[in-house]
Amino acid sequence: MALTGFSLLGSSWFANSWLATRFLPPSSGLALAGFAITSLGCAFAVWARLTLGGNWSGQVTVKANHELVTKGPYALARHPIYTGLVLASIGTTIAEGEMRCVLGIILIVLAFMIKMSQEEKLMTQTFPEEYPRYRQRVKALFPGLL
Repeated sequence: MALTGFSLLGSSWFANSWLATRFLPPSSGLALAGFAITSLGCAFAVWARLTLGGNWSGQVTVKANHELVTKGPYALARHPIYTGLVLASIGTTIAEGEMRCVLGIILIVLAFMIKMSQEEKLMTQTFPEEYPRYRQRVKALFPGLL
């Protein structure tokens, strides 16, 4: 689902369909703002990935000597890699201004919500005392919002 969403963000396959309908006017200012937001989101995701270090896995799993990381971007969001990717997707959507990007973001967020649910369950089982306290302090994706 996430792969389909990201494909929609960067695809020209739908140039002759309703998915190419613009909801934002073509604008160099919007393109520049979108690029800046996309860059910021990518940088945030990379920072989160580097901070996670050996705990990272493409699959929802607990590694040997797994630690609960709560520093750096993890002090701002429990799932900062997803935060960065969603932010980058929003930037791309602003730059492109087409409906295909809106559909892409919806698919990406749905896929991340499913995976976050799995990760939250596993982290609660693995860190039964620390993780609930961490969840109370830190929002899942966006500080102060969600």
